[in-house]
This record gives sequence, C-alpha cells and structure tokens, in this order.
Amino acid sequence: MSRSHTVVAGSQLELHCRVWGWPLPRVTWHRLGSPFNFSADWRLSLRPGVAMAPRGIAVDNATLVIADVTYADRDMYVCDVTSYVDGSWRSDNGTVFVRVKGQTITFHNVIIAEHSTNETFPSVCLSVRMVLC
Repeated sequence: MSRSHTVVAGSQLELHCRVWGWPLPRVTWHRLGSPFNFSADWRLSLRPGVAMAPRGIAVDNATLVIADVTYADRDMYVCDVTSYVDGSWRSDNGTVFVRVKGQTITFHNVIIAEHSTNETFPSVCLSVRMVLC
C-alpha cells in the first residue's frame, strides 16, 4: 500500500501505523533505504498506538512523530510489522511518501521563495494488516 502526504515546513508530522494481528505485531519505522537515528535527531520520537484487532490493545512504536519538519524530511517512510506465529516470523509493511512545502530558501540574504499558510494537515494513518495463515 502506498500513499502520499504533504506537510508544511516547521510543523509536526505524525505517521500512524494501524496494525491487526495476534500475537500483537512488533512495529518498526525507517526511511526508504535508511534506518532512523533517534539518539542523534531530537525531532524524532515514537509513541504507542492502538491495535485495530484485537481492538484497543496498545501497540508500542505505532506512531512516528517528526517535530519541526524541514525539506530534508521529504522521503518515503516505511512502517514494518512482524509477528511470530506458529514457529515462524510473519511480516508486512505500509509506506507513505511525505512531501514538504513552505520551506523558505535564502541565498546571499535574499529571500528567493517563501510560502506561508494557515492550513493544517491531519496526521497520516498507515493500515498494515498482518495476514496470519
């Protein structure tokens, strides 16, 4: 599954990974091709989310939060889910492409492009369903 989402530079982005499955899947996040370094970037954090099934159970790391978004955050984000079922690991993932707008670019102290907006963008939900056969 693939989606895209636009966020305004300087705002906070929340990506939610909705999961189904039992045993409850483990959730990890990465940018396409590179892992996150949470200790090196204060803007990155993870929060628990709620499983879709079994309903209402907390899922660790289901929400990725990026504070003070910059143009460098423009990328494909991947939510990986894994669960150990009947003696083997099962996995699935969801992706979202994040675009960033509203970045102010300065060159030799001259503003080349500026965009300001009062628009708000809702958080994105990734629906990842574990198929446990």
